[in-house]
Amino acid sequence: MADDTRREDLWKLYDNAVAEYRFEVSLNNQRFQWYAGLNVAVLTVAAGLLRLTDRPEGRGIVVLAFLGGIVLAAFTAAVTYRQTTYYRNAREAVKKIAVELGVADWSVQTTDGFGAPPPRVVPQVRTINYLLLVLLAGLHASGIVYVAATG
Repeated sequence: MADDTRREDLWKLYDNAVAEYRFEVSLNNQRFQWYAGLNVAVLTVAAGLLRLTDRPEGRGIVVLAFLGGIVLAAFTAAVTYRQTTYYRNAREAVKKIAVELGVADWSVQTTDGFGAPPPRVVPQVRTINYLLLVLLAGLHASGIVYVAATG
């Protein structure tokens, strides 16, 4: 009887761990989308402010806007790195409980960390996110260069 109760508790714990895992994946995705969208908005505003570069005081504002975008891209990269830790911890909890239940071979296996990693034909989503952030930071930097070159 105690073993049946323990197994039921493990299944409940497994369900909760899977829900936590899904929550982390969803939250990480939504958070990245929000920060990337904000960065694009900053880039758009900074580019719109380029018409102010004919005045010395306007040049400083434009440079600050582009610098803000670079800082935001770096901040987003740091957040992405941190949130990956949360996601991995949730994944490990699911794996541990699945092993304890004896269902590890057929439990949730949606990412490389759950099962055998597939061949690396396509980069990980996190890598693509980092590349997008580098591109955004590069666009902001090119705005700063443009302001400096036209002044």
